[in-house]
Amino acid sequence: MGGNDGFSYSTAGLESVVSQLREGARHLDEANEAAVEMVDAGGSSEIVGKALADLLMSSVNSAATMDNAAGKVDAAKGSYHDIENTNEGAMRKKQHDTMEDYPDVHDMNVPLN
Repeated sequence: MGGNDGFSYSTAGLESVVSQLREGARHLDEANEAAVEMVDAGGSSEIVGKALADLLMSSVNSAATMDNAAGKVDAAKGSYHDIENTNEGAMRKKQHDTMEDYPDVHDMNVPLN
């Protein structure tokens, strides 16, 4: 797919990206749902607890970002498909219109010798 301008896309490639993003987000969501026990780090327990909370928030944000990106890639896949269909239709019309400019070969009196 794609033209000679260096642009191309692969539906399977885009579907793979969407799948991997969604799978990664699912794994992060599962990890986020696991109970995190407070650790006894002595005098540093408050700092360690804050670090764990920050890590959990980062993981939640990462999962949401991955889901968002997967949705955008999925939407783009549809747009690329529409563009390809539109371009293919335009090329067929141009070819058809060009062929109408030439007389039918059967109507021509062309000597064979």
